[in-house]
Amino acid sequence: RIILVDHTGVNCGYCPEMTDRLYALANYSDPDYDFTSYYHEVQCHGGSYTSGDPAYSSAAATVDSYYRNRGTISGYPTLTINFHNGKVDNSSSDLYFVESAMNKIFKTYHKPFGADAGIHVTNSVSNKKIDIEIEVTAAVSNQYKVTAWVLENNIYSPYQNGASTVRHRTYQHCLRAIAGAYSTTDISGDSLGTIEAGESASKSFSVSLDSSWVTANLEVLVIVSAPDSTGNYEVVNTALCPINSTQDYEYLQD
Repeated sequence: RIILVDHTGVNCGYCPEMTDRLYALANYSDPDYDFTSYYHEVQCHGGSYTSGDPAYSSAAATVDSYYRNRGTISGYPTLTINFHNGKVDNSSSDLYFVESAMNKIFKTYHKPFGADAGIHVTNSVSNKKIDIEIEVTAAVSNQYKVTAWVLENNIYSPYQNGASTVRHRTYQHCLRAIAGAYSTTDISGDSLGTIEAGESASKSFSVSLDSSWVTANLEVLVIVSAPDSTGNYEVVNTALCPINSTQDYEYLQD
């Protein structure tokens, strides 16, 4: 599963259009486009339109800076693909965005016969922190990195610029915190070293809970990356786990 990062903010009057496109993507009814099994969505409220934004976080600001430093973001909203694979045209506002642009992206980056690495994740909340346990099993021998992003759902803001529906004022999958090493030049996380095909490696993270977060609305997104042909660590798989829960390995069905 790839990640789609929606770069947005409460003061962006065009950003509700992207909210509608992502909603259409998640609720697309054509059986020929099984979009929801291909990706996980992240809302990144960290750029220049986030003054007074209840979904803002320092982690989101760093991720926003990472993509801007790479020259990927030229305006808001912009939907970026994985760590550096590009973006969706932020000027497109019609329904063909769902059927043509996203279908092209998924065909380009989705691996129909399985990811290079599988992910098992469990997390639990205690003593004002989230403890995260991750196991990565390689299908392809490679060097791997892993990071865990804490996301929050159902963040409401009555002040969303350009909003016309409740959906525009209710933010989902908002980046709150990142576990593992990250900076404005590298968000790929901690090294797992080389994992041979069929072998596994484990990683533990702990994230302190912020008093402003609603714990029941949190989820943990684990992102595994490996060097691409240019040596950059690029996303090879992701797994989303509800709070106080476990997400097991996912397997293709015959």
